[in-house]
Amino acid sequence: MDCFLELSSGYAFRFLDISARTGKYYIDTDLPELIEKKKQMLERLRERPHTDRIRLLPLNALNKEQFRSTANALPPGRVAIINEGLLIYFDTEEKKTLCNNIRSVLKERGGYWITSDIYVRAIPHASSIRQDFEECGFVVDQEESIDPAQLSSFKYLQRLVPPSMESHREQFPKFQTSWRLKV
Repeated sequence: MDCFLELSSGYAFRFLDISARTGKYYIDTDLPELIEKKKQMLERLRERPHTDRIRLLPLNALNKEQFRSTANALPPGRVAIINEGLLIYFDTEEKKTLCNNIRSVLKERGGYWITSDIYVRAIPHASSIRQDFEECGFVVDQEESIDPAQLSSFKYLQRLVPPSMESHREQFPKFQTSWRLKV
């Protein structure tokens, strides 16, 4: 990818690592109040990101004009649009709006949408989610799942398994995955 656009990043600071490792331009976004707090946190941490490659900008990802303007602030080239923990806040129509905004940028520039907001508790549910994205003009290009045992909360979740399921305590069903989507 030539550059990155992260949607509604919250208090994640993944942009520092990715930009430092790749040398690529990175726009980190969220609602205005959160972006201001995040900038203050960076100042207190004395982190000095490469300001020529990193920007923290306010963005309502559902606002078409704001989304387009933010994407246009990126240098030319293919873009990776990243989100984590955003889609759960949107209803069906808002998800379609977001998909349209993202598809418009990717269609013009090329690149991928990488989302870890794919919660699959059952195979039919996963098929339904995939169909929703396909109806919005996306194709699942790649899928990555995390081994639940690698989650920091695994040891606590594991304790919730009833004694009758003791033999299955080490097994956890797949419940979340990340998709790389393309237009």
